[in-house]
Amino acid sequence: AGIAPAELIYRTVDGGASWRSVRLTLPGQQYYDTGYVEWANATLMFVDPFHGWLELPRALNTSYSEAVLYRTIDGGTTWRPVTAPPVAGPLTFTSTTQGWTSGGVGANIRLYFTTDAGSSWHRKRGRVKQPRRPLAR
Repeated sequence: AGIAPAELIYRTVDGGASWRSVRLTLPGQQYYDTGYVEWANATLMFVDPFHGWLELPRALNTSYSEAVLYRTIDGGTTWRPVTAPPVAGPLTFTSTTQGWTSGGVGANIRLYFTTDAGSSWHRKRGRVKQPRRPLAR
């Protein structure tokens, strides 16, 4: 009906006695050979009471996904879009600036990192070393 798609985020500052909503505008749906693809499976994470990220991924087909990423620095009162990583895998932040994600299919799984709170993402080059198993005695 002419209203942009949106996601509602609810926030509490009093242990859940009351809640306020914040409306996040989402990009319009795009049509793919599989039809319109809905946003789903939101991931919300905070590293402290003020700094958090919301990832809204969507699978476009069996081997490709994309995401929209939002960031808050005021405990969820306001959210702003930041650059989403090139894959829509599980997102983990270890500090207010450092984050990791991975995604892909089979041998094409890639690891990406950010050091600027999600403003830019970089592919981790090289092989990811597997832990060595102790030799059987």
